Amino acid sequence: MFIDPPILSLSFFMGDSLVLDGLRAAHGSGEAVQHDQSIHFNAPGCVGVSNGERIVYRGQTLTYWTSGQHFTGPNEAAMKYAFSTGRKLTKAFLRLCEHHAPVYGAITLLDDLQEPVELVRGGEPCAFQDFFLSDTWFHGEVRTRIQAMYADAFVDETAGGLYVSTNPWFNRPGKRLTREQTFDRSKRLSRLIVRTLKGTHLPQMW
Repeated sequence: MFIDPPILSLSFFMGDSLVLDGLRAAHGSGEAVQHDQSIHFNAPGCVGVSNGERIVYRGQTLTYWTSGQHFTGPNEAAMKYAFSTGRKLTKAFLRLCEHHAPVYGAITLLDDLQEPVELVRGGEPCAFQDFFLSDTWFHGEVRTRIQAMYADAFVDETAGGLYVSTNPWFNRPGKRLTREQTFDRSKRLSRLIVRTLKGTHLPQMW
């Protein structure tokens, strides 16, 4: 069974620490399928929202695919489940952050999580709306700047890092930033991520 669109992603930039065979042993079933530049394998129940969930491996990024049907469109019948589903997804996301210990990660619906080399190339990075940043890589003055940048959003100290949420479905107080604010912060954060990682923490990538 596959997932009906829209697909919601729990994505994690892992750097060099991603081991595909271990993920397949823990979660996957059946043969891995090569698709363009990514590898897919079935992992029903890995997130706990849809029967057709999958794990996707692309470059140094690990992504869990599940259904995002409750978070799009004007359908009130679907939207009434957005908050309860969002809480479940947030718990799954933070649990996976603790388990995988990524450099950074994000809950995304219509935007792909970009790797640092992709952020360097520019574009319009909009994935950093509900995201995790590892203490290992983002600490001290950088962490303080991020907390100040998102002072009007939901910011929480979690196991191994910082969780920031700008969409009400993915934080219990229901805090929300406007679309314009969210996109502006995402671009500013992307530039900060590049400056933080470039030539210091991940020199093999540059």
